[in-house]
Amino acid sequence: MATKAKHFVTNYIRYFAFVFLLILPLTIILAFQLLPARYQLHEGEPAPQTIKSPERSSYVSQIRTKQALDEAEAQVGPVYSLYDPAVARQQVEKTAATLTRITDIRNDRSTSPSQKQDALRSLPGLKLSPQSVDLALSLPPQSWQAVISETVRDVGDTLRMRVNPDQVAAAKERIYGKATESLPSEDAVLATEVASSLIKPNLQEDKAETEKERRAARDRVPPVRVSLEKGEVILRDGEIITAEDLEKLEAVGLLNPETKWPDILGVALLVSIVSLGLWLYILNFQPRLMNDNRRLLLLAVVVVGAVLAAKLTIPGRELYGYVFPLAAVPMLLVTLLDVQTALVSIAMVSILFAYVVGGSLELVVMSLVGGLAGLIGAWKASRIVGFFVAGLSVALADFGVILAFFFINQDYEPSRLPLFAVISLINGGLAAALTVGSFSVLGHIFGITTNLQLMELAHPSNPLLRSLTTEAPGTYHHSVIVGNMAERAAEAIGADALLVRVGSYYHDIGKILRPGYFSENQLNGDNVHDRLDPLTSARYVAGHVTEGLALAKKGRLPAKVADFILEHHGTRLIGVFYQKACQQGDGVDASDFTYPGPRPQSKETALVMLADAVEAVARSKRSHSPEEVDEVVETVVSDRVAEGQLDDSELTMRDLRTIKDAFRAVLQGVFHPRIEYPQAEASLSGTAAPGRKKH
Repeated sequence: MATKAKHFVTNYIRYFAFVFLLILPLTIILAFQLLPARYQLHEGEPAPQTIKSPERSSYVSQIRTKQALDEAEAQVGPVYSLYDPAVARQQVEKTAATLTRITDIRNDRSTSPSQKQDALRSLPGLKLSPQSVDLALSLPPQSWQAVISETVRDVGDTLRMRVNPDQVAAAKERIYGKATESLPSEDAVLATEVASSLIKPNLQEDKAETEKERRAARDRVPPVRVSLEKGEVILRDGEIITAEDLEKLEAVGLLNPETKWPDILGVALLVSIVSLGLWLYILNFQPRLMNDNRRLLLLAVVVVGAVLAAKLTIPGRELYGYVFPLAAVPMLLVTLLDVQTALVSIAMVSILFAYVVGGSLELVVMSLVGGLAGLIGAWKASRIVGFFVAGLSVALADFGVILAFFFINQDYEPSRLPLFAVISLINGGLAAALTVGSFSVLGHIFGITTNLQLMELAHPSNPLLRSLTTEAPGTYHHSVIVGNMAERAAEAIGADALLVRVGSYYHDIGKILRPGYFSENQLNGDNVHDRLDPLTSARYVAGHVTEGLALAKKGRLPAKVADFILEHHGTRLIGVFYQKACQQGDGVDASDFTYPGPRPQSKETALVMLADAVEAVARSKRSHSPEEVDEVVETVVSDRVAEGQLDDSELTMRDLRTIKDAFRAVLQGVFHPRIEYPQAEASLSGTAAPGRKKH
């Protein structure tokens, strides 16, 4: 019970560690600006290139809102509500004093006319035209007295009304109209000019009330919202940059984007939901993957790396979203992990990619369809060219999606379609190149065997296989037949056929060191075990497993292939020598006659165990009739099931029925009956005919 509880806790620690490895880095990548501003631009400088909005955006423009506020405030004039009654009295007195001074100048007989004119012009605050200056000095006394009376009356009447600074000009105009009622026109002009020089406002500004009115005007101004469409030109090449241009760039994330806490929380929630979905999928449908820390780490590295690359390259660049080779993610994962995990990764990465590209439905659909095309193309690729064929599939799928949205939205210019065709080819080519350039490195780092490595191991030029053919040819022949049987069965049940074939080639590699100890390599009926005690014989026979593992390590065989060496006999008893030992005496320990194991842990190693045993038993039989072959297959498979050797392999009863059918088909081809050649044909072939000697 304690062991189960410990196992449960360990598993969930692993699960949460995996989810944490996704959530934290993905949230940081998506929520924060990782690089400096996309464009280093300054107001007043020419734009270095044409810049378009990467997304549709609507924002409150602080610059335009401020302009609107300033305009509303400017339309509110000062509020003049503070009346000063002393102004009228002061200005009437000043008017009288000014007129008295003019009278004194008129009456001064000690000065010349020109001096009088100069004196009149120099009077402070008095502004008279040359005609009025001459008239003031030349009017008869009676007319002058009339001007004085009219001027004093006009100033007093005007300033008894409320006059603010904005009304002074209108008040002066009214004085002339009143003066012409009692004076000749020239005299009225003189009186008006004198009075106008002495009119001043008697209302002062109430600054508090003025500020209140201006605030009210500003409060009535709504924020100015600016909308930008995706692809709309913000700046053209060479255009002088304004503060409003910089504000637009900042609004669409191209210049000093601002990160807000609600944005961070939203991104963290999105990433958590997506990561939890991936975790639940693996937990329920890929338990073996969940128990493999290296593969979990690889999955996290690929997903996080793809999102990071997208975030660093796409924002602010309209076409980069179409070029970005997102299909490399499922292509890598189907090569290094399995097709199911790669399929789920397409959905996960496409959701996060949608956030990076601003929610573009077209790019999301393109990433999904292109990723699926790349996955299918790379699924069983065993040569480099296969990945580039998969890249071509990605390009065709991408361009197909672009065409579909072209007809749906009709927002492209037809002349741009060739450009998008080239971009699609670049996308597919980059996806293939990234996959080819990465899977070997990642496979080596995380200890994962790829199909290309398996193809290299299957080549006869491999040093271990070459040694097997020369040192133990019988074993090599046996391994080839086992490979044919196991590969046929693997294809029938959906297991990894290539891995099964390569594992079959190397499963008995340990027999290279002592080939004569195994029946398939013994010539002329000389059996070395006839001269050995059963325990020693059992140790030599079982030793080909441990010795094979040592050769595998020396030859740097992948762990997946080495598993076939360890598991192809499981923990079975070496029955022949055990029974012989039991016949010779008591107290025999069965563990001394048992293979080290473990039992097969996968469908692939279980297939090789069954094929190895079936081929060996079938070869030892004198009769190879279909009935005999059927009996051998049924007996061997039933024995392994009864012994529990297949309990950890995940093979089902349906799989076993399919496997037996595949084995029968291969063995009947291997042991099919030969026809007897006619005597003449036998002679030509160099074989003696029955009853005759060969010459």
